[in-house]
Amino acid sequence: MLRASICALAVLVSSGACAFTQSINQDELPVRYAVKSVGDLVYRPLAQDEEAARNKNKLDLYLPEGAHDFPVMLFIHGGAWVFGDKNQLGLYQHFASYWAKRGIGVVVANYRLSPGVTHPAHVQDVAKAFAWTRANIGRYGGDAKQIFVSGQSAGGHLVSLLATDETYLEAEGAKISDIKGVLTLSGVYTLPARIAAALPGVGGIPNGRDAVQARRAPFSSVFGNDPKIVRAAAPISHIHAGLPPFLVLYAQGDPKLLREMAVEFAGALEKQKQPVELVEAVDRNHISEIVLLGQKGDPVARAMTSFVKKHAKLP
Repeated sequence: MLRASICALAVLVSSGACAFTQSINQDELPVRYAVKSVGDLVYRPLAQDEEAARNKNKLDLYLPEGAHDFPVMLFIHGGAWVFGDKNQLGLYQHFASYWAKRGIGVVVANYRLSPGVTHPAHVQDVAKAFAWTRANIGRYGGDAKQIFVSGQSAGGHLVSLLATDETYLEAEGAKISDIKGVLTLSGVYTLPARIAAALPGVGGIPNGRDAVQARRAPFSSVFGNDPKIVRAAAPISHIHAGLPPFLVLYAQGDPKLLREMAVEFAGALEKQKQPVELVEAVDRNHISEIVLLGQKGDPVARAMTSFVKKHAKLP
């Protein structure tokens, strides 16, 4: 069923038929492990009035079975801060399993969404998911000293903010230096008022109700109306010395605003002499960069693999 879902999505974003199994690129990191999954682990208590059935305080693990001391990637989904889920159409199961088969454990976490909450609740949840991972991943064979953070679209914003503004990790007894590296895909790094209009239906393919919600949700429902708070929510506002290395990736087919923000953010990191790689994923768009991960010649998997190999010790 998962393969069928991924193939159906692949047909929507590529010109050819889906050949998911045959087209996996194994050139850089070969498949070495079966995947062990552990689902719906609670990483924080429910907030007041939070609906337990929505599972926004839970995460899933995808582990290379039999491996020890492997690096770990905490992945945060996109969705314009108003929709998305770790189980959405099997997208993130596919993403996580790809890496777990190659010796990199993946933690896929949910977080609370707007308009039910506003900033900084989203990134506070991500900080708690990171703290849980750091405290517990050793029980599952992972190396707590090799935790990368990654996210796509709104998730790219959240992991970039986590890795630049010390406030959120410090509140959970952790530090920015606990992050081994940041892999941000088509993220949001500045917060101009027009950003909400530039991000319709991102972070996967939502159902009709969520797509409408994403298009109509006012920017203020996510970040409020205070200019100081909005400015502080932008990762580019917090660049300073001592940050972890960044991979800033954007898709050739991304909206123009996202492409521009990626270049600006990478340039700001470079200006502060922070380690950064800027990569354009050719022949990919905002959806296909996730859906087509790992197909033959995939620029996203290639860039992410190169970055992790540079900064991690693989089993």
